[in-house]
Amino acid sequence: MTKRARDNLELRFADIASVNPRTSLNGLDGDSPVAFVPMSDIDVNGRWVTRQTRLLREVKTGYSPFADGDILFAKITPCTENGKGCHAQDLPNGVGFGSTEFHVLRAKKGVLSRLVFHLAQSTDVRWKAAAVMDGSAGQQRVPADFFKICRIAPDILDNQEAKCDLFDAVDVAIDATRGVIEQTRRLKSAVLQDLLTHGLPGRHSEFREIKGLGQVPQAWTLSSLKRLTTKITDGVHASVKTVDQGVPFLYVSCVRDGRVRWDDATCITTNTYAAISRGREPVCGGVLYTAVGSYGHAAVLEDDRIFSFQRHIAYLVPDETKLDSNFLVTWLNSERGRRQADRVALGNAQKTITLGELNAWQIPLPSQDEQEEIVAVVRAIDKRVKVESDRLQSLNKVKVALSQALLTGRVQVPSMKEVAV
Repeated sequence: MTKRARDNLELRFADIASVNPRTSLNGLDGDSPVAFVPMSDIDVNGRWVTRQTRLLREVKTGYSPFADGDILFAKITPCTENGKGCHAQDLPNGVGFGSTEFHVLRAKKGVLSRLVFHLAQSTDVRWKAAAVMDGSAGQQRVPADFFKICRIAPDILDNQEAKCDLFDAVDVAIDATRGVIEQTRRLKSAVLQDLLTHGLPGRHSEFREIKGLGQVPQAWTLSSLKRLTTKITDGVHASVKTVDQGVPFLYVSCVRDGRVRWDDATCITTNTYAAISRGREPVCGGVLYTAVGSYGHAAVLEDDRIFSFQRHIAYLVPDETKLDSNFLVTWLNSERGRRQADRVALGNAQKTITLGELNAWQIPLPSQDEQEEIVAVVRAIDKRVKVESDRLQSLNKVKVALSQALLTGRVQVPSMKEVAV
Protein backbone atom coordinates (compact mmCIF):
# COMPACT_ATOMS: atom_id res chain seq x y z
CA MET A 1 0.00 0.00 0.00
CA THR A 2 1.49 3.36 -1.06
CA LYS A 3 1.66 6.35 1.26
CA ARG A 4 -0.74 8.27 -0.97
CA ALA A 5 -3.25 5.42 -0.76
CA ARG A 6 -2.94 5.30 3.01
CA ASP A 7 -3.39 9.07 3.26
CA ASN A 8 -6.77 8.69 1.55
CA LEU A 9 -7.84 5.65 3.54
CA GLU A 10 -8.94 5.29 7.13
CA LEU A 11 -7.06 2.21 8.29
CA ARG A 12 -8.52 -0.39 10.62
CA PHE A 13 -6.53 -2.88 12.67
CA ALA A 14 -7.70 -5.73 10.42
CA ASP A 15 -6.05 -3.96 7.46
CA ILE A 16 -2.59 -4.65 8.89
CA ALA A 17 -3.19 -8.00 10.64
CA SER A 18 -5.24 -11.11 9.98
CA VAL A 19 -7.44 -12.12 12.89
CA ASN A 20 -7.52 -15.77 13.96
CA PRO A 21 -6.04 -17.01 10.66
CA ARG A 22 -5.66 -20.65 9.69
CA THR A 23 -2.35 -22.14 10.85
CA SER A 24 -0.51 -24.80 8.89
CA LEU A 25 0.90 -27.70 10.90
CA ASN A 26 3.67 -28.15 8.33
CA GLY A 27 3.12 -31.89 8.12
CA LEU A 28 3.99 -32.47 11.79
CA ASP A 29 3.02 -35.80 13.31
CA GLY A 30 1.24 -36.19 16.65
CA ASP A 31 4.45 -36.77 18.60
CA SER A 32 6.04 -33.49 17.51
CA PRO A 33 6.66 -30.97 20.33
CA VAL A 34 4.89 -27.63 19.94
CA ALA A 35 4.65 -24.52 22.11
CA PHE A 36 1.81 -24.45 24.63
CA VAL A 37 0.59 -21.13 26.09
CA PRO A 38 -2.09 -21.06 28.78
CA MET A 39 -3.19 -17.60 29.93
CA SER A 40 -1.27 -18.04 33.20
CA ASP A 41 2.05 -18.16 31.33
CA ILE A 42 1.60 -14.61 30.00
CA ASP A 43 2.03 -11.54 32.20
CA VAL A 44 0.33 -8.15 32.00
CA ASN A 45 3.42 -6.60 30.43
CA GLY A 46 3.25 -8.53 27.18
CA ARG A 47 5.82 -11.11 28.22
CA TRP A 48 5.75 -14.87 27.77
CA VAL A 49 7.17 -15.63 31.21
CA THR A 50 6.89 -19.43 31.37
CA ARG A 51 7.56 -21.51 28.27
CA GLN A 52 6.00 -24.93 27.93
CA THR A 53 5.83 -27.54 25.21
CA ARG A 54 3.29 -30.27 24.57
CA LEU A 55 3.00 -33.05 22.04
CA LEU A 56 0.90 -32.00 19.06
CA ARG A 57 -1.63 -34.78 19.64
CA GLU A 58 -2.29 -33.46 23.17
CA VAL A 59 -3.25 -29.94 22.09
CA LYS A 60 -4.39 -30.26 18.48
CA THR A 61 -8.01 -29.92 19.53
CA GLY A 62 -9.50 -27.63 22.12
CA TYR A 63 -6.86 -24.89 21.81
CA SER A 64 -6.10 -21.95 19.53
CA PRO A 65 -3.30 -22.63 17.00
CA PHE A 66 -0.77 -19.98 16.02
CA ALA A 67 2.48 -19.72 14.08
CA ASP A 68 5.90 -18.25 14.77
CA GLY A 69 5.68 -14.46 14.78
CA ASP A 70 1.96 -14.28 15.61
CA ILE A 71 0.63 -12.07 18.38
CA LEU A 72 -1.64 -13.37 21.15
CA PHE A 73 -4.25 -10.89 22.38
CA ALA A 74 -6.25 -11.77 25.51
CA LYS A 75 -9.93 -11.34 24.74
CA ILE A 76 -11.55 -11.95 28.15
CA THR A 77 -11.96 -9.48 30.99
CA PRO A 78 -9.90 -8.47 32.97
CA CYS A 79 -6.99 -9.87 30.92
CA THR A 80 -7.79 -7.55 28.02
CA GLU A 81 -7.64 -4.43 30.17
CA ASN A 82 -4.55 -5.68 32.04
CA GLY A 83 -2.54 -6.09 28.84
CA LYS A 84 -2.11 -9.87 28.78
CA GLY A 85 -0.67 -11.02 25.48
CA CYS A 86 2.64 -11.74 23.82
CA HIS A 87 4.66 -11.87 20.62
CA ALA A 88 5.03 -15.61 19.97
CA GLN A 89 8.56 -16.17 18.70
CA ASP A 90 11.07 -19.03 18.47
CA LEU A 91 8.38 -21.71 18.59
CA PRO A 92 9.42 -25.38 18.48
CA ASN A 93 8.62 -26.57 14.94
CA GLY A 94 7.22 -23.10 14.25
CA VAL A 95 3.81 -23.87 15.74
CA GLY A 96 2.05 -23.26 19.04
CA PHE A 97 -1.30 -23.74 20.74
CA GLY A 98 -2.81 -21.56 23.42
CA SER A 99 -5.87 -20.74 25.42
CA THR A 100 -9.06 -20.21 23.46
CA GLU A 101 -9.27 -16.90 25.34
CA PHE A 102 -6.63 -15.48 22.98
CA HIS A 103 -7.28 -13.81 19.66
CA VAL A 104 -4.44 -14.61 17.25
CA LEU A 105 -3.14 -11.72 15.14
CA ARG A 106 -0.84 -12.26 12.17
CA ALA A 107 0.93 -9.37 10.44
CA LYS A 108 -0.04 -8.98 6.79
CA LYS A 109 2.47 -8.67 3.96
CA GLY A 110 4.63 -5.59 4.30
CA VAL A 111 3.83 -5.17 8.01
CA LEU A 112 6.31 -5.92 10.79
CA SER A 113 4.93 -8.32 13.37
CA ARG A 114 6.71 -6.23 16.03
CA LEU A 115 4.56 -3.26 15.04
CA VAL A 116 1.38 -5.33 15.34
CA PHE A 117 2.53 -6.48 18.78
CA HIS A 118 3.21 -2.97 20.07
CA LEU A 119 -0.08 -1.73 18.65
CA ALA A 120 -1.98 -4.62 20.26
CA GLN A 121 -0.32 -3.89 23.62
CA SER A 122 -1.07 -0.17 23.51
CA THR A 123 -3.39 1.21 26.17
CA ASP A 124 -5.44 2.95 23.51
CA VAL A 125 -6.28 -0.30 21.68
CA ARG A 126 -6.85 -2.25 24.90
CA TRP A 127 -9.43 0.18 26.26
CA LYS A 128 -11.17 0.46 22.91
CA ALA A 129 -11.43 -3.34 22.96
CA ALA A 130 -12.81 -3.33 26.50
CA ALA A 131 -15.50 -0.85 25.46
CA VAL A 132 -17.02 -3.28 22.92
CA MET A 133 -16.93 -6.47 24.98
CA ASP A 134 -20.02 -8.64 25.03
CA GLY A 135 -21.22 -11.51 27.20
CA SER A 136 -22.29 -11.94 30.82
CA ALA A 137 -20.70 -10.09 33.71
CA GLY A 138 -17.30 -11.51 34.59
CA GLN A 139 -17.17 -13.45 31.32
CA GLN A 140 -17.18 -10.61 28.82
CA ARG A 141 -15.03 -11.03 25.71
CA VAL A 142 -13.72 -8.94 22.85
CA PRO A 143 -15.40 -10.05 19.61
CA ALA A 144 -13.15 -10.76 16.63
CA ASP A 145 -15.00 -8.06 14.68
CA PHE A 146 -13.46 -5.46 16.98
CA PHE A 147 -10.34 -5.43 14.82
CA LYS A 148 -12.47 -4.56 11.79
CA ILE A 149 -13.77 -1.40 13.45
CA CYS A 150 -10.71 -0.34 15.47
CA ARG A 151 -9.29 2.73 13.73
CA ILE A 152 -5.54 3.25 13.52
CA ALA A 153 -3.44 6.03 12.04
CA PRO A 154 -3.30 5.96 8.20
CA ASP A 155 0.48 6.43 8.34
CA ILE A 156 1.03 3.68 10.89
CA LEU A 157 3.19 1.80 8.38
CA ASP A 158 5.60 4.68 7.78
CA ASN A 159 9.06 4.04 9.24
CA GLN A 160 8.01 0.83 10.93
CA GLU A 161 11.55 -0.13 11.94
CA ALA A 162 12.17 3.18 13.68
CA LYS A 163 8.89 2.98 15.59
CA CYS A 164 9.54 -0.59 16.67
CA ASP A 165 13.12 0.20 17.69
CA LEU A 166 11.83 3.00 19.89
CA PHE A 167 9.24 0.81 21.57
CA ASP A 168 11.74 -2.02 21.95
CA ALA A 169 14.21 0.33 23.64
CA VAL A 170 11.56 1.43 26.16
CA ASP A 171 10.60 -2.21 26.80
CA VAL A 172 14.25 -3.13 27.43
CA ALA A 173 14.54 -0.28 29.95
CA ILE A 174 11.29 -1.37 31.63
CA ASP A 175 12.42 -5.00 31.89
CA ALA A 176 15.83 -3.95 33.25
CA THR A 177 14.19 -1.75 35.89
CA ARG A 178 11.82 -4.54 36.92
CA GLY A 179 14.86 -6.79 37.26
CA VAL A 180 16.61 -4.32 39.55
CA ILE A 181 13.49 -4.02 41.71
CA GLU A 182 13.16 -7.79 42.01
CA GLN A 183 16.85 -8.23 42.85
CA THR A 184 16.69 -5.47 45.45
CA ARG A 185 13.65 -7.04 47.07
CA ARG A 186 15.44 -10.39 47.23
CA LEU A 187 18.42 -8.61 48.78
CA LYS A 188 16.13 -7.03 51.38
CA SER A 189 14.66 -10.41 52.27
CA ALA A 190 18.11 -11.96 52.71
CA VAL A 191 19.49 -9.01 54.69
CA LEU A 192 16.42 -8.89 56.93
CA GLN A 193 16.61 -12.60 57.61
CA ASP A 194 20.23 -12.20 58.68
CA LEU A 195 19.54 -9.12 60.83
CA LEU A 196 16.67 -10.81 62.66
CA THR A 197 18.78 -13.92 63.21
CA HIS A 198 22.20 -12.49 64.09
CA GLY A 199 21.52 -8.82 64.78
CA LEU A 200 23.81 -6.13 63.39
CA PRO A 201 27.10 -7.43 61.94
CA GLY A 202 29.80 -7.80 64.58
CA ARG A 203 27.45 -6.84 67.42
CA HIS A 204 26.73 -10.30 68.84
CA SER A 205 28.74 -13.48 69.39
CA GLU A 206 26.28 -15.57 71.42
CA PHE A 207 22.90 -16.75 70.24
CA ARG A 208 19.94 -18.79 71.44
CA GLU A 209 17.11 -20.73 69.85
CA ILE A 210 13.53 -19.70 70.63
CA LYS A 211 10.86 -22.28 69.92
CA GLY A 212 8.67 -21.14 67.06
CA LEU A 213 10.83 -18.10 66.32
CA GLY A 214 14.26 -19.51 65.52
CA GLN A 215 17.69 -18.15 66.40
CA VAL A 216 18.22 -14.69 67.87
CA PRO A 217 21.11 -12.96 69.66
CA GLN A 218 21.43 -13.95 73.31
CA ALA A 219 21.29 -10.29 74.39
CA TRP A 220 17.86 -9.74 72.87
CA THR A 221 14.95 -9.93 75.29
CA LEU A 222 11.63 -11.62 74.64
CA SER A 223 8.39 -9.85 75.42
CA SER A 224 4.73 -9.99 74.46
CA LEU A 225 3.12 -7.30 72.34
CA LYS A 226 0.79 -6.58 75.26
CA ARG A 227 3.80 -5.48 77.33
CA LEU A 228 5.31 -3.51 74.44
CA THR A 229 2.25 -1.49 73.45
CA THR A 230 -0.13 0.96 75.07
CA LYS A 231 -3.07 -0.09 72.93
CA ILE A 232 -4.16 -3.02 70.78
CA THR A 233 -7.63 -2.75 69.29
CA ASP A 234 -9.38 -3.14 65.95
CA GLY A 235 -11.59 -1.06 63.69
CA VAL A 236 -15.29 -0.39 63.75
CA HIS A 237 -17.49 -3.49 63.78
CA ALA A 238 -20.67 -1.85 62.54
CA SER A 239 -21.25 -1.25 58.84
CA VAL A 240 -20.75 2.36 57.78
CA LYS A 241 -22.27 4.45 55.02
CA THR A 242 -19.64 5.70 52.60
CA VAL A 243 -19.68 9.01 50.72
CA ASP A 244 -17.77 10.48 47.80
CA GLN A 245 -15.75 12.91 49.91
CA GLY A 246 -14.92 13.14 53.58
CA VAL A 247 -12.78 11.29 56.13
CA PRO A 248 -10.77 8.35 54.69
CA PHE A 249 -12.05 4.89 55.62
CA LEU A 250 -9.66 1.97 55.18
CA TYR A 251 -10.27 -1.65 54.25
CA VAL A 252 -7.82 -4.56 54.46
CA SER A 253 -6.77 -3.98 50.85
CA CYS A 254 -5.53 -0.50 51.79
CA VAL A 255 -2.61 -1.89 53.82
CA ARG A 256 0.04 -3.46 51.58
CA ASP A 257 3.80 -3.48 50.99
CA GLY A 258 4.55 -1.76 54.29
CA ARG A 259 2.44 1.31 53.56
CA VAL A 260 -1.09 2.64 53.60
CA ARG A 261 -2.66 2.98 50.16
CA TRP A 262 -4.69 6.11 50.77
CA ASP A 263 -5.80 6.26 47.14
CA ASP A 264 -7.68 2.97 47.65
CA ALA A 265 -9.63 4.25 50.66
CA THR A 266 -13.29 5.20 50.56
CA CYS A 267 -14.77 8.03 52.65
CA ILE A 268 -17.19 8.61 55.52
CA THR A 269 -18.69 11.82 56.90
CA THR A 270 -17.13 13.67 59.82
CA ASN A 271 -20.23 12.87 61.88
CA THR A 272 -19.80 9.15 61.18
CA TYR A 273 -16.13 9.41 62.08
CA ALA A 274 -16.95 11.09 65.39
CA ALA A 275 -19.46 8.35 66.20
CA ILE A 276 -17.18 5.36 65.48
CA SER A 277 -13.66 6.56 66.27
CA ARG A 278 -13.77 6.85 70.05
CA GLY A 279 -10.98 4.70 71.53
CA ARG A 280 -9.33 4.10 68.17
CA GLU A 281 -8.29 7.61 67.15
CA PRO A 282 -5.15 7.23 65.01
CA VAL A 283 -1.87 8.82 66.05
CA CYS A 284 1.45 9.26 64.26
CA GLY A 285 3.60 6.20 64.99
CA GLY A 286 0.63 3.89 65.37
CA VAL A 287 0.68 0.61 63.45
CA LEU A 288 -2.05 -0.90 61.28
CA TYR A 289 -2.06 -4.67 60.85
CA THR A 290 -4.42 -6.67 58.66
CA ALA A 291 -5.88 -9.43 60.81
CA VAL A 292 -8.72 -11.00 58.80
CA GLY A 293 -8.71 -12.49 55.29
CA SER A 294 -5.55 -11.09 53.72
CA TYR A 295 -3.85 -11.04 57.09
CA GLY A 296 -0.23 -10.29 57.92
CA HIS A 297 0.35 -6.83 56.37
CA ALA A 298 1.62 -4.02 58.57
CA ALA A 299 2.23 -0.28 58.06
CA VAL A 300 3.28 2.66 60.23
CA LEU A 301 1.18 5.82 60.36
CA GLU A 302 3.58 8.56 59.35
CA ASP A 303 1.39 11.57 60.20
CA ASP A 304 -1.58 12.61 62.31
CA ARG A 305 -4.20 12.53 59.58
CA ILE A 306 -7.71 11.66 60.67
CA PHE A 307 -9.21 8.43 59.30
CA SER A 308 -11.09 5.32 60.36
CA PHE A 309 -10.89 1.64 59.45
CA GLN A 310 -12.86 -1.59 59.39
CA ARG A 311 -12.70 -4.25 62.09
CA HIS A 312 -10.53 -6.54 59.94
CA ILE A 313 -7.62 -4.19 60.65
CA ALA A 314 -5.88 -4.22 64.03
CA TYR A 315 -4.44 -1.01 65.49
CA LEU A 316 -1.39 -1.07 67.75
CA VAL A 317 0.30 1.82 69.56
CA PRO A 318 3.86 0.78 70.58
CA ASP A 319 5.31 2.03 73.87
CA GLU A 320 8.02 4.27 72.42
CA THR A 321 10.26 3.69 75.43
CA LYS A 322 10.49 0.01 74.53
CA LEU A 323 9.54 -0.62 70.92
CA ASP A 324 10.23 1.37 67.73
CA SER A 325 7.14 1.44 65.51
CA ASN A 326 9.18 0.89 62.37
CA PHE A 327 11.01 -2.06 63.92
CA LEU A 328 7.66 -3.62 64.83
CA VAL A 329 6.43 -3.23 61.24
CA THR A 330 9.73 -4.62 59.94
CA TRP A 331 9.28 -7.66 62.15
CA LEU A 332 5.60 -8.17 61.32
CA ASN A 333 6.27 -7.94 57.56
CA SER A 334 9.32 -10.24 57.69
CA GLU A 335 9.20 -13.94 56.80
CA ARG A 336 9.42 -14.75 60.51
CA GLY A 337 6.52 -12.48 61.32
CA ARG A 338 4.42 -13.98 58.56
CA ARG A 339 5.21 -17.53 59.71
CA GLN A 340 4.13 -16.53 63.21
CA ALA A 341 0.86 -15.19 61.77
CA ASP A 342 0.28 -18.41 59.84
CA ARG A 343 0.64 -20.45 63.04
CA VAL A 344 -2.03 -18.57 64.96
CA ALA A 345 -4.53 -17.65 62.22
CA LEU A 346 -7.88 -19.32 62.88
CA GLY A 347 -10.63 -20.42 60.50
CA ASN A 348 -10.82 -21.77 56.97
CA ALA A 349 -12.59 -19.58 54.42
CA GLN A 350 -11.52 -16.33 56.08
CA LYS A 351 -8.66 -16.82 58.50
CA THR A 352 -8.44 -14.47 61.45
CA ILE A 353 -5.75 -13.37 63.89
CA THR A 354 -7.60 -12.47 67.06
CA LEU A 355 -6.70 -9.54 69.30
CA GLY A 356 -6.00 -12.09 72.03
CA GLU A 357 -3.38 -13.76 69.85
CA LEU A 358 -1.82 -10.38 68.99
CA ASN A 359 -1.56 -9.46 72.67
CA ALA A 360 0.21 -12.76 73.37
CA TRP A 361 2.68 -12.56 70.48
CA GLN A 362 6.29 -12.86 71.60
CA ILE A 363 8.66 -10.38 69.97
CA PRO A 364 12.49 -10.80 70.12
CA LEU A 365 13.58 -7.33 71.15
CA PRO A 366 16.98 -5.69 70.52
CA SER A 367 18.03 -2.56 72.38
CA GLN A 368 16.39 0.61 71.12
CA ASP A 369 19.64 1.72 69.48
CA GLU A 370 19.90 -1.56 67.59
CA GLN A 371 16.23 -1.40 66.63
CA GLU A 372 16.84 2.01 65.05
CA GLU A 373 19.97 0.83 63.23
CA ILE A 374 18.19 -2.24 61.82
CA VAL A 375 15.35 0.01 60.62
CA ALA A 376 17.92 2.34 58.98
CA VAL A 377 19.42 -0.57 57.01
CA VAL A 378 15.99 -1.69 55.81
CA ARG A 379 14.99 1.87 54.92
CA ALA A 380 18.09 2.29 52.78
CA ILE A 381 17.08 -0.76 50.75
CA ASP A 382 13.46 0.41 50.58
CA LYS A 383 14.68 3.77 49.30
CA ARG A 384 16.45 2.02 46.41
CA VAL A 385 13.27 0.10 45.61
CA LYS A 386 11.27 3.33 45.63
CA VAL A 387 13.74 5.05 43.31
CA GLU A 388 13.53 2.17 40.84
CA SER A 389 9.74 1.92 41.25
CA ASP A 390 9.40 5.62 40.45
CA ARG A 391 11.62 5.08 37.41
CA LEU A 392 9.45 2.17 36.32
CA GLN A 393 6.33 4.29 36.69
CA SER A 394 7.91 7.02 34.57
CA LEU A 395 8.94 4.54 31.88
CA ASN A 396 5.43 3.12 31.76
CA LYS A 397 4.05 6.64 31.32
CA VAL A 398 6.54 7.21 28.50
CA LYS A 399 5.36 4.02 26.83
CA VAL A 400 1.71 5.04 27.11
CA ALA A 401 2.52 8.47 25.69
CA LEU A 402 4.43 6.89 22.81
CA SER A 403 1.50 4.60 22.10
CA GLN A 404 -0.89 7.51 21.95
CA ALA A 405 1.43 9.76 19.94
CA LEU A 406 3.18 7.42 17.51
CA LEU A 407 0.49 4.86 16.89
CA THR A 408 -2.19 7.47 16.33
CA GLY A 409 -0.02 9.43 13.92
CA ARG A 410 0.25 12.60 16.00
CA VAL A 411 4.05 12.33 16.10
CA GLN A 412 6.24 11.15 13.27
CA VAL A 413 9.39 9.10 13.78
CA PRO A 414 12.01 9.52 11.06
CA SER A 415 13.65 6.44 9.61
CA MET A 416 17.38 5.95 9.98
CA LYS A 417 17.71 6.68 6.27
CA GLU A 418 15.95 10.04 6.71
CA VAL A 419 18.11 10.85 9.72
CA ALA A 420 21.27 10.09 7.72
CA VAL A 421 20.15 12.43 4.97
